[in-house]
Amino acid sequence: FERSQASAVLGNAQRHLQGIEDALGRVDGEEFGVCVGCEQRIPFARLEARPYARYCVTCAELAARR
Repeated sequence: FERSQASAVLGNAQRHLQGIEDALGRVDGEEFGVCVGCEQRIPFARLEARPYARYCVTCAELAARR
């Protein structure tokens, strides 16, 4: 059980780190803060909470439903 939990935590940490690395790449490419769904600016409050966000809230909700 503990090994399974540790594996899940490690997987989440790796996905989180990958999201951060992807966001840093978008900063370099001047795409940071632009929603990949609708190409509108992602609100600052969302980026403040999730600096690695790729979608605005509306597009993130649509993607989660799929």
